[in-house]
Amino acid sequence: ASVFLELQGLLKRLEPLKEEAKEAEWWPDTHDLVIYPSLLGLSDAHNCYGSQLRFFIYELIDWTPAGNAERGVLHCQHGQWGLEALIPWWFRAGTCVTSNPEEADYFLVPWHTWCDRMIFRMNQSREPIGDISAVYLDLMHRKEELLPHWSRQLGRDHIFIFSDQGLNFFPEWRDHISHSVFLTTEALTPGCGPSCFNPWKDVVVPGHPDYYRFRRMREVNLPSHQRDLLFNFHGRHPGFGPSYYKDNVVRGKIIDTFTGVHGVSVGGFVEGYFEIMGASHFCLVPMGTSSWTNHLYESFFAGCIPVILSDSFGVPFQGDINWEDFSIKWPMADVDMGLYHYLLSMPREKLFRMKAAVDAHACWFDYHQT
Repeated sequence: ASVFLELQGLLKRLEPLKEEAKEAEWWPDTHDLVIYPSLLGLSDAHNCYGSQLRFFIYELIDWTPAGNAERGVLHCQHGQWGLEALIPWWFRAGTCVTSNPEEADYFLVPWHTWCDRMIFRMNQSREPIGDISAVYLDLMHRKEELLPHWSRQLGRDHIFIFSDQGLNFFPEWRDHISHSVFLTTEALTPGCGPSCFNPWKDVVVPGHPDYYRFRRMREVNLPSHQRDLLFNFHGRHPGFGPSYYKDNVVRGKIIDTFTGVHGVSVGGFVEGYFEIMGASHFCLVPMGTSSWTNHLYESFFAGCIPVILSDSFGVPFQGDINWEDFSIKWPMADVDMGLYHYLLSMPREKLFRMKAAVDAHACWFDYHQT
């Protein structure tokens, strides 16, 4: 925090030279620094939206010789798995956090599976136990020391966060935390099945778009009357991307059916992707390597109506918002020109109404709230 404040002060001292520096292409782009005051604990506490619940957040700092415990939020807030770090940090910055375990309704365990895997490159494939499993098994074997309040309800009041197939990286979870509460991005984890999600105790949460992507999509979110594309999809598919997408039938059907169709933009990653989303009335949201995909949440910030092409996608907040007002669920088996004609024939009034509802509900999926 002190380094950040020092740099902010330096930028203010350079303000008189700002225009000259911009002309020389020397002035730094500071747009994305807006998120750092909250990440560094420099913002005012929020009121947790008025919740009366109280949460105790464990501090798990380098409990193993390798230091692979809770990672810093600055390291781990990137990518769709950033929610694993951002959710505990959000609680810590709120009035609903408590340092008194006697006051706590729930105990949150910081659990950075994907940060360990993607940022710190921990390996899960080693035998007999992968690196990530070894860390969490050590945590559970030492829970009396590291999770001293576990015994209060045998873990039933403990919360763990899993993003993007995270349960597969701790396959021993059934032996240790099966009664705990899971915050997860998917209600159906591949290779794990329905038993990995219990709607009576677990909660589906949105994926996390990076602040840069979030900001850029909002910048190009055009009003409906200025949009000239019917729909788009750009991302990995059987002909573009890693081998594990070769069997993704629905993405393959999108490319095969709609390539070259008038008013449609589909394919792999392209320059101007954000602008394409912001100029499209609809964004196709096909399943990825599992039932969920971050394409859904990105569509809200670009203001394009999501067309969900994933039969098992369990969307978040189903009891709180009416998804039919601002999204379309279309069977994966029926991805053909019938979908094109259905979207093309939507009455103008309904199209504009759904787009307005997309914009109105974007706040439900906003991890930044800047």
